[in-house]
Amino acid sequence: MKLAEIFSSIQGEGLYVGVRQIFVRFPKCNIVCAYCDEDDLAYSEWSTPAILKKIGEFVAAVPHHSVSFTGGEPCLYAHHILELAPQIPLPLFLETNGTLPEKMASLLPYLSFVSLDYKPGHEDTFEQSLELVRHSNSYIKWVLCPDSSENELERMAAIVKRVVPRIPVFFQPVTPCRDVHETISPERILALTDLALRLGLSVRVVPQTHKQIGLP
Repeated sequence: MKLAEIFSSIQGEGLYVGVRQIFVRFPKCNIVCAYCDEDDLAYSEWSTPAILKKIGEFVAAVPHHSVSFTGGEPCLYAHHILELAPQIPLPLFLETNGTLPEKMASLLPYLSFVSLDYKPGHEDTFEQSLELVRHSNSYIKWVLCPDSSENELERMAAIVKRVVPRIPVFFQPVTPCRDVHETISPERILALTDLALRLGLSVRVVPQTHKQIGLP
């Protein structure tokens, strides 16, 4: 199967920030975000035994919280994950853009944690994916850019309040990359956070901490 990399590091985002994880990163994504630096990753071919062997080496070296399937968009490779999942000796964590709910649904029996992105313009699939993970250890992540708007937030909040009102929502100020050359201002972060709180969301602001400390 095609993988960009397998590595051990610290989860830098969202509800489980700071835990030790093994990351299985797939290349390619089905959407292109202006700030993304991981939608066109170089990759190499890995066999299932080679992947499991690498995971086993990391597990033997130090205790890990979970194995994170990330990308790119890992749900594009659901058939590969289904091959790996029953053989991995750790809880499984999915980081997904939420635009492929049918593929994500096939993975749910094996997943312990789901990080679900809100991508403005993809509200229909976001709502379908949120319905799927409403009873799991999941959370929502929205990358805040300089042009992130109140209208986008209100659309997201309406879906969240309808489906699972108390799910944790993480606002992640964008790390400048590719077509985004500056992060969102502190004033805009506070304004959007205050609106989210008034709309009843359980919101927290957490940047990409792994990048701040120089980890992959």
